[in-house]
Amino acid sequence: MHRFQDVRRSETRRLNTTGVTLGELVVVLVVIGILTGLAIPRFLRSQTASRLDGDASKLTSDVQWTRLLAAKSGMRSFLYLEGATGRWSLWLDKDRSSTFSSVSDSLIKRDSLSAGIRFGFTFTPPATISVLGSSAPATGFGAVSSAAVEDCVEGVAFPATPAVAGTWAKGTPDGLVVGCGGSTADIGNGVLYLSASKYRDYAYAIVFNHVTTGFESFAVRRYKWSSGSTWNLQ
Repeated sequence: MHRFQDVRRSETRRLNTTGVTLGELVVVLVVIGILTGLAIPRFLRSQTASRLDGDASKLTSDVQWTRLLAAKSGMRSFLYLEGATGRWSLWLDKDRSSTFSSVSDSLIKRDSLSAGIRFGFTFTPPATISVLGSSAPATGFGAVSSAAVEDCVEGVAFPATPAVAGTWAKGTPDGLVVGCGGSTADIGNGVLYLSASKYRDYAYAIVFNHVTTGFESFAVRRYKWSSGSTWNLQ
């Protein structure tokens, strides 16, 4: 009996000796808190970058679709971009008025930017993109050429009327990309910019029809910028 009690006391002492003290538990919790604090910002930045990648891809496809829709239908198409809400929509000129109308034209699709992504910039834009013409990142959305660029055949100024529309750097006006129907089947020259509203590490530029002749005409190109680098073709 005494031997059994001695064994139990010995086992109890061993458990008490090898147990976790309150101080050790506090240290573990502090370490976990530090590691979590370091990991969460990195995860959020990675998530935002992934959203920006996806939105740039979708918008590039819809710019291309704007031209294709006009070419296939023989009518004008309109890619309407809402600077304040971060939404965009694709329309077909059903009434053949050559003017965009959300009342009389046919809605083809509607989409929107992800949370934390916006048109233009909330920070000082990166350097100019190295493409033919003169892109203007400071405006957020505008003509590639330094001169006035025309949409289609009537000489409508790009990107939209009134002239103040489409300035997305630290602002919220709307923009309009027009696709020509019929034999021209073209879209206006321009550049669209996307960035993250919280982080200043990356941005996208979607450049389309930046030349008027040669094999590069009608091209839609997507460029990505990361902090400390130049614009890179994707």
